[in-house]
Amino acid sequence: MTNNPKHLRPSLINIREIIEFYARNHENVTLIQVGANDGKTNDPFYQFITKYGWSGVLLEPQPTVFEES
Repeated sequence: MTNNPKHLRPSLINIREIIEFYARNHENVTLIQVGANDGKTNDPFYQFITKYGWSGVLLEPQPTVFEES
């Protein structure tokens, strides 16, 4: 017997599909992203910012990561 049977586990969620759905159904999106690194590399929001013209603030609080950008 398992404490987490398969039929009770949530299905896997693809965050990019959720963001894409949101982007297609909302105009004038503004976001604040903490932990943005360089704002491009492996960034889940970059393609949506450029594709849909989102605006917002990208914040990288780690000085060494910020300086490398």
